Amino acid sequence: MKKFTIPILLLATMFMSCGPSAEEKKAAEEKVAAEIKAVEETTEEIAEDTKELQMEVDEATSEIDSLLEDI
Repeated sequence: MKKFTIPILLLATMFMSCGPSAEEKKAAEEKVAAEIKAVEETTEEIAEDTKELQMEVDEATSEIDSLLEDI
């Protein structure tokens, strides 16, 4: 039994140390959450800018239509 105990413990230790630590996982999760939040904020900004641009386009179209009616 003792012959197999040490190699099994060594293997178990190797497999346990192969993966990222809990701190690394938490840091990675926080980084991903921050990136997701940044993307969401950017998406909201783009949506607001798009609405503003669409209003400007609508105004310009109205002005062009009124000018065309005058001709």
